[in-house]
Amino acid sequence: MEQRERYPLGEEDRFRVFSEGTYRREDLDLTRLEKLEHWTIAEGEPDIRGWGVYSNEGEQVGQVEDLIASPKTRQAYFLLARIGGVLGIGGKHVLVPLDMIHLNRDNQRVEIDGTRDHLENAVEWHADRDVDYTAAYRYWEERIGRGGMKERHEEERHVAGVAGGEAPSTQETRIPLREEEMVARHEVHTGEVEIEKHVESEERTIEVPVTHTEVEIERRPVTGKQREHVEGEITEGEVRVPVMEEEIHVEKRPVVKEEIVVRQHPETETVRRTETIRREVAEVHKEGDVDIETKGDIDVK
Repeated sequence: MEQRERYPLGEEDRFRVFSEGTYRREDLDLTRLEKLEHWTIAEGEPDIRGWGVYSNEGEQVGQVEDLIASPKTRQAYFLLARIGGVLGIGGKHVLVPLDMIHLNRDNQRVEIDGTRDHLENAVEWHADRDVDYTAAYRYWEERIGRGGMKERHEEERHVAGVAGGEAPSTQETRIPLREEEMVARHEVHTGEVEIEKHVESEERTIEVPVTHTEVEIERRPVTGKQREHVEGEITEGEVRVPVMEEEIHVEKRPVVKEEIVVRQHPETETVRRTETIRREVAEVHKEGDVDIETKGDIDVK
């Protein structure tokens, strides 16, 4: 007989933040396991990547491609299933909480507590988009219930009473009464701020001192000993005197003059929302001459 078991999650209820709507991305930083360097599956736990994904009707619907885990808590929360496509090409990725599955280690099967339609309409995962993990969990919770379909069926069988009409006086039957509650808030992606910079040009003038050589020519008479005989003949000729000046060479270089600091801070405001919530009410119906003793607010008809 094939052995089915729950995914080993331990005693801590790691999914409560999704059920209660208190999940915050910065608390868990959920990431694909393959993106977490030097991470492996804990010893003793099954590596279900590559296992087939089957509906509760025994039909293979897809394959486990990866796990979604938190580097902060070092725990896995969802499996990433690829469904559709041909030979691993195409199709889409959907998220399934690990508390909604059973494992069949002998045949390397992951059995979802839901139908093919449940899986095909589950919240999709995209690498280039933010994922609403709260919505992904609540999708399955609303259709199957926390803990999965198998437990709900067992609970329903327990509520039905003792088979064969036996009703020992020492046995009691517990019927849970559920009530919806309003979740105060949860974080959603409402937009983004984009900061870009561009280059503007303007003309600027600077004053720079420069030096140049000026030539001064003076003709003056010669007197005294300077008029003594000078050897040589009278000839034509020229004298070249180099004239120098400094020229301006302007060099431009970028320097940091200012900076922009972007900060985020939370602003709290009160928003009023009105919703209709449902609750389960117990009614006791009796047939024949039956004495019923009630305690608490129970309506007997």
